[in-house]
Amino acid sequence: MSPGGASVLASRGNRRSRFPVLTLDSPFNSRHIHPMRSLMMALLVATAFFTGCASHHHTCDGRDNSEMCELHHRMMSIVTLPNPNMKTPPSDEYLGARIRGFVHSKPFYLPPECTEVVVYICEECLRNERMWRDQHPAGR
Repeated sequence: MSPGGASVLASRGNRRSRFPVLTLDSPFNSRHIHPMRSLMMALLVATAFFTGCASHHHTCDGRDNSEMCELHHRMMSIVTLPNPNMKTPPSDEYLGARIRGFVHSKPFYLPPECTEVVVYICEECLRNERMWRDQHPAGR
């Protein structure tokens, strides 16, 4: 018998059950279990949120202070690009031409922890880089 007077074990027909059945006057009734279940569910959701949902996606911001291309005096557009993962550095000839004529074209290198980058892109710089590559096929 339970402290409240009713049996914790319920009978099934003529035989008694091997497993305890919770009754209303049981000290383990739903009013006592419910707050603990809520706490455990909250901990489970918090654990899944902070550990299981982790992502290795990292966006770097490569924008500078001005939206205006200092070479061509035109407004630039904001573009998100993937990491080019370039293994070999570009040639000195390319780097010199980039500084002089297409500084705001697509980036050629990002740190390995960046999966993508947000940058300002100047359409005139992109056009100048295409023209330079056409004139110097082995320069990069």
